[in-house]
Amino acid sequence: MMFNGILSPLFLLFLLMGTSINPSIERTYPTTFPSDLPDFSFNTENITLSDDAFHGSQSLHFSEWWYFDAEFTNSYTLQFSIHVYNLLTEGFLTVNLNIYHHGIPIVQERNIYPLDVVDLSKNSPSVYIENTLDMEGTCSSFSYPSYIVFYTTQNTSIFLEYNGLTEGWKGVTPAGNWAVILPKASVIGYLTINNTRYQVEGLGYHDHNWNVTIVAGMNFGWLWGKINSPTYTITWADILSTWYQDNPILVVNREKNGYINIPPSNIHITVRGFSFKNGYIIPWRFYITAEYKDISLNMFIDTTSIDYRTVFGLINYWRYHVHCKGNIKIHGITENIDDYNIAEFIRFRFY
Repeated sequence: MMFNGILSPLFLLFLLMGTSINPSIERTYPTTFPSDLPDFSFNTENITLSDDAFHGSQSLHFSEWWYFDAEFTNSYTLQFSIHVYNLLTEGFLTVNLNIYHHGIPIVQERNIYPLDVVDLSKNSPSVYIENTLDMEGTCSSFSYPSYIVFYTTQNTSIFLEYNGLTEGWKGVTPAGNWAVILPKASVIGYLTINNTRYQVEGLGYHDHNWNVTIVAGMNFGWLWGKINSPTYTITWADILSTWYQDNPILVVNREKNGYINIPPSNIHITVRGFSFKNGYIIPWRFYITAEYKDISLNMFIDTTSIDYRTVFGLINYWRYHVHCKGNIKIHGITENIDDYNIAEFIRFRFY
């Protein structure tokens, strides 16, 4: 059942806080990585499956969401997210489904539901809409959970199984809580588009944000993305307080063998190209370097296609398909990277 109520301008403004970009991250020290980092202002922790359950908030206005994406071997890519919004005593849930072929959007769905038809578990990752399973996570080991994602509309349906390949991590920031449950996962399943069924397999990502309030929108915006090499997964972001004040973030996961946060002073995210799109100048090409102890990263990121959206008509959002080329060197061993992935740019301000 769709919810077609009229939303107040204040409610709409708050809703814009709920996007699929991650506000901040923190760190842990697996035994396989250097363990004597100085104490920085954010710290990651290991996760349990309950971290991905519905949390809610003590705030009268908040947003909480679950985000998934995947890059498949048949040139299809997918983004799927579930958002919960609440203001005072009112709330609702939205589901966003976007499917691309060679970076070109072929499915773009956003559906809105009242919370009285939604079942959100506070104990485990489980979301039912109108008594139909949409997301559920299980785990035999806290480090590598598995998820089923199912959703169907009039012309499209998806059924995907995500199996974790890397340890998840979480952190608390002034903008809210962020848990990267699956930095890297294998994904198998099917997409049905206009009565045609496609078997798919590839790599995916899943995170969860909660207790996100209007404070998050005080920033100018942010960039976010991830990169896969044969052994490592790099999750990166650049939170922009203004166009000129940034807060770079970068976490490196080793497949089934720990993770580490690189201190901000050791990360450099440089915009190497701009483009005029949708009435705005937006970043288009990036160069990321990171140096810390025996970890070295050099990465060029070039945008291959872009999907522009507005969030309820008020906040500008660009989803990038990107080509990442470079290398990562750890413990004296260099891995070359040639990866196609998904990144995002969100801009809260018009100026």
